[in-house]
Amino acid sequence: MAKRDADGFYYIVGRKKRFLKIFGNRVNLDETERLIRDKFPDIECACSGTDDQMTVYVVSDSSEDCRERLRRYLSETMKLHASAFQIMKIRRFPRAIRARFCMQSWIKNNSRYIAH
Repeated sequence: MAKRDADGFYYIVGRKKRFLKIFGNRVNLDETERLIRDKFPDIECACSGTDDQMTVYVVSDSSEDCRERLRRYLSETMKLHASAFQIMKIRRFPRAIRARFCMQSWIKNNSRYIAH
């Protein structure tokens, strides 16, 4: 997906598969991850979801309070109801996480990383 500025230049803003449409609002998962990293630099995260709800996977020793603060921050920043966000604590991402990967496939095949 691309955006055109006032001068006629095009900018790549994300891949089509990295967008959700939550409550009728287009949400860029890459931008959401950047927002989280900027506000919570100690939290490693990855976003996924469906058009009904975004799931944010976080690697941290965060308390429930920290996850609630993250949910509140996303809700306020993105102007969406807090129910649009599910925050899942995971033990760790595989080392290949820095490379591009398919989040849905990763979740399906690597549920052992999700903290219970």
